[in-house]
Amino acid sequence: MQGNECLAMLDLNAAIEIDPCEPDCYYDRAMINLHRDSLHRAIRDFTLTLNLDSLDLDDYFNRAMAHLFQENYSLVIEIELMQGTYSDWRSVAYSELGVILNNQLK
Repeated sequence: MQGNECLAMLDLNAAIEIDPCEPDCYYDRAMINLHRDSLHRAIRDFTLTLNLDSLDLDDYFNRAMAHLFQENYSLVIEIELMQGTYSDWRSVAYSELGVILNNQLK
C-alpha cells in the first residue's frame, strides 16, 4: 500500500502543478497525509481545499479530525465557531478539554 501512496502522491503533486485551482487534488493529498499521520500536511491541504471550495463540509470535518489527532482541542472549537460549522468533533473536543481541565484541578 505504501508504494501506491507514493505513486498517488507523485501524481497528485503533478496534477496540482498543472492546475493549482483544483480542490479535489488537495483533498486527495490531504487524505493520504492523514493516513500517513502527516497531520500538519493534511491540515494544510484541507485548508487549501477549503480556500478553493468553502462549501465542502467533508473538508471541515476532516480538518477538525486532524486537529483532534494532534490534541488541538481548543483550535477545533475556535475554527468551527469562526466558520459557523458544527460537527461531532466539536463535541469530542469539548469533552476532551473537560477531561484535561478536570484533571488539572485535581
